[in-house]
Amino acid sequence: MNIVVSGGQGGIGKAVVRELSKGRRRRIFSLDIAGGRSKGNVEVRRIDLTNHEETAALIGNLCKKYGQIGVLINCVGYYGVGDCRTFSAEEWRKNLSVNAEAPALLAVECSKHMPNGGKIINVTSAAAYLGSRDIGYSAAKAALAGATKSLALNLACRGIDVLNVAPGIVDTQMSRRMPEKRRLNHVKKLLSGRSGKPKEIASIIRYLVEADTTYLRGSTIHINGGEYLQ
Repeated sequence: MNIVVSGGQGGIGKAVVRELSKGRRRRIFSLDIAGGRSKGNVEVRRIDLTNHEETAALIGNLCKKYGQIGVLINCVGYYGVGDCRTFSAEEWRKNLSVNAEAPALLAVECSKHMPNGGKIINVTSAAAYLGSRDIGYSAAKAALAGATKSLALNLACRGIDVLNVAPGIVDTQMSRRMPEKRRLNHVKKLLSGRSGKPKEIASIIRYLVEADTTYLRGSTIHINGGEYLQ
């Protein structure tokens, strides 16, 4: 099975790649602007996922060489810290470009090369549902959550499952961009009493990759330490 992981060199993305690479007969393509070293059944491709023409060409070439894409996991993300005092048009555009536009268009592109039974798993955020002081980030993640529902409606007829995983605060380099005092106050309010670990998110994603998720089409899996109770 060919699996594409966008943002595969980031905190959650790297944990997802590591977790999925344990499976047999899997080839993992880690797509990330940071690049990295390929090893074993993991092939790292350095690419700016906001360049849609270049991304579409890469996906096409991978499929010509290796065959159809079985699973896409969108972990690509950018945490733009900015409240009403510091927020700018540039931050707005970057948040939407990286957190919403890039993964949504990658999902559309990969879906063209997926068989019946394929899966798309988008990683959004609890901020998409709870809101955040960081205007661009929460808005962009909410946009991706909405796109996930639309993709599910479009692709169910082809037997492709589209799902949304929405983590709360996870201990990664990206989340540590949040001001320290604010981050600690955030964690204190969680029922878990701590931030999530990338491996915990990756374990859930691995389960979704391996399980029959037909009845979960269009669903959101919330993993947030009790921050968002439904």
